[in-house]
Amino acid sequence: MNHGITRHQPGTTNRRKTLSTALATLLGIIAATPGITSAQTTNFHFGSICRSDPAVNKDIVTVTLHYDDHSPMADVTINALWTYVDYRQNHTVFKYKQTSCTTNLDGVCTFNAGNGRAQWQLSEVVGYDMGSPAFDATIDSTLCPNTFTINFW
Repeated sequence: MNHGITRHQPGTTNRRKTLSTALATLLGIIAATPGITSAQTTNFHFGSICRSDPAVNKDIVTVTLHYDDHSPMADVTINALWTYVDYRQNHTVFKYKQTSCTTNLDGVCTFNAGNGRAQWQLSEVVGYDMGSPAFDATIDSTLCPNTFTINFW
């Protein structure tokens, strides 16, 4: 005879509470961090990618970023790869150095690799899709070629 009493499996209530708490926590995290998901689709522009004057004999690359509305993109990390060429007696040795910089309040960051034969290559603008980046500069120059690879030969 049952008399309207329902029997639960041991531990069922605890599992439901744990699952409910975990789900609420996950939804809270998603609601609190809307910028993480939207950052991937935010459009940005390169104001320019410029190299140092070769007469100065320094390997410096300056990158300028801004949003579609031309406001600067501050605190954005940009990753790049420097490739160095070391000419030895009968062969060439390539050395690699990964580097990054973070844009300042004006959306500018500078990479400095020192002197020598090198190549700078942009790898990533962290958190942003670089599938079809736009450049503002309409006329490229020797010092601002606006390419993702710059040679210092």
